[in-house]
Parts: sequence; structure tokens; C-alpha cells
Amino acid sequence: MARVLLIDHDPATAAPLAAALAGAGHDVALERDGVSGLERALDEAFDLVVTEMLLPLLDGAELISALHGSRPRLAVIARTGGDEEFAAQDLIALARFQGAAAGLDKGAPTDLTLHQLRGWLAPTEAEPR
Repeated sequence: MARVLLIDHDPATAAPLAAALAGAGHDVALERDGVSGLERALDEAFDLVVTEMLLPLLDGAELISALHGSRPRLAVIARTGGDEEFAAQDLIALARFQGAAAGLDKGAPTDLTLHQLRGWLAPTEAEPR
């Protein structure tokens, strides 16, 4: 069982992934904005952080950069579907540049996303505080 922090402002995409992760036996914490997500990631031990790139208060790129600087061993995965201004592949490239281990399509079916995350969900010793 992995301890996962999911950061996503959209309940329509966060809830199914959180439920699938929990259903697979993982301990899931959920935050809705970048500031709260960053604070929680720094205050608690997680095996994996999965974050949306387009977040309120602190965007995903800034969050990833801050986590990479503070906790370089913590795996951070970016999810995005892009928006009118930024294409998804550009946001994923930015996430990887900032230190994300991978970038995933937020529009992918939940079972595919869970399958893609499985390599980071293996039980590990959580990053110490």
C-alpha cells in the first residue's frame, strides 16, 4: 500500500481517481489547490504525489519545482488536459522540466491512469519529513 497525495481542483476528475486508488488498497489524501497541496506534501510523508498542472493559488509547475527542491526523492506525477491557452503536451514538458517523474493525460480513463501509476505505487518507505 502506498500513501498518495492527489492534488486536483476538479471533483469530477479527482473523485474517480481517488476512489480507484483507495479501492486498490492505497491510502489517499486529497487537496484542491496548489498551496494546500504543497503544505500537506511538506508536512506529511507520502510515497507519491499526483498533481494537476492548472491549479488555483499555486500552479502545478511551481508546486513541482518546490517539491523537487525540498524533497528530490519524492515521486511527483503531473496530470493535465491542457486548456485554451496551453496544450497538454506543453504542460507535461514543463512539468518534466520542473522535476516531475512523468506526465499523464487527465482525460484518460481512470483504469488506464491507475495502470500507468502502478510503477510508483509499489510499497516503499515514504519520504521522511
